[in-house]
Amino acid sequence: MKDSTYGRAAWSDRTTQGTNITYPITHTEGTYVFSVYVKAGTLDGCHLRVDAINPNPSYNPDGTVHNPIYWASANADLTNGTINNNGGIEDVGNGWYRIWRYMEGKIMAVRVYPMASPANGGFGNVEDPDHVQTGSIFVMHPQFEAGTIPTAYEAQPV
Repeated sequence: MKDSTYGRAAWSDRTTQGTNITYPITHTEGTYVFSVYVKAGTLDGCHLRVDAINPNPSYNPDGTVHNPIYWASANADLTNGTINNNGGIEDVGNGWYRIWRYMEGKIMAVRVYPMASPANGGFGNVEDPDHVQTGSIFVMHPQFEAGTIPTAYEAQPV
């Protein structure tokens, strides 16, 4: 099953700690891949994060859940077309890249964070206020589907 419900173009502006585009997802347990097309704007990097419900959380002394989610992430350099942490990247021309990351589990959300590339001081902790860079990237055509490698993008009516 493919879900490209969020298939419209977006301009993501990162001006504060943790600013991102979040795509909420509700699916059953399994292996899923999320892909999205990105292009450098005033920033030249992107952090892609897939969140899932933690099947084995730890608990605080008061009984509340300490770590209810876990995630898989990858950082893409939109200047030289590289990605880390088992992510995938494909140069699709004219400065655009399709990037992806897969994860096993009960997926609950996917996040896209604009950031600077390592050459420009990026790829620190995206939630750390000391690593916030003001700027933007282009983001479009997200797609979520079963598997570890994305298939051809299929536009959906919005």
